[in-house]
Amino acid sequence: MKKLFTSMLLMAAAVVASAQNFTVTAFDGAQTLKDGDVIECGYTIDEIREWNPKVEVLCNKNLTLTVTANAPAGHKIMFCGITGICKMLDGTPETRSNVYPAGSKIDMQCDIKDMFGDVELVEPVDATLKITDGTETVNITITFVPESQEELSISNVAAKGTAISVQGRTLYFNTDTTADLTLYTISGQAAISRRISGQGSLNLSQLPAGVYIYRAGKKTGKLILR
Repeated sequence: MKKLFTSMLLMAAAVVASAQNFTVTAFDGAQTLKDGDVIECGYTIDEIREWNPKVEVLCNKNLTLTVTANAPAGHKIMFCGITGICKMLDGTPETRSNVYPAGSKIDMQCDIKDMFGDVELVEPVDATLKITDGTETVNITITFVPESQEELSISNVAAKGTAISVQGRTLYFNTDTTADLTLYTISGQAAISRRISGQGSLNLSQLPAGVYIYRAGKKTGKLILR
């Protein structure tokens, strides 16, 4: 009996030891992130002058968090996390620390902004976030992908990987595999879910006008219904 009690104590200690000190989410809590994750954010130049994937850290206990943000040289990324002071990053890492009580939710705002009238980006732009409390560390890569503003039809959507576009109230998809497609409201509630494969379309006329986050497999982005 004594051995059993000791084993139970050891198991309980192991559970406590493995508990997360903090939780990282994106897209208003719609996606939980772990170390090494890469998230993809689509943005549109004509309508969205800034795009923040809403990465947040929830402290599960009292913590001192340290965050290092970076962007590759030649690509300007705005970082406003931890202190709320925004700084444009262009190849030089920015490290910030602060103390938070349990239950705090901290915005790691990291986005592209039209600061200098130059948003004609023709390739994905990566930003990296390293979040640590000295014991637990989560490294995240955010890939900002410019999306075409043309009215896309199925015939001109890129065939490689998964591509999503919207024309009016119709969502077009083209995927080389089977994927689960979910549209979330800006508050993080699932508005519609479908399993998609190949080329096709979905009628979104039943949804209210507004901004939505979509996730199709590993691809995530934003769309606007008018």
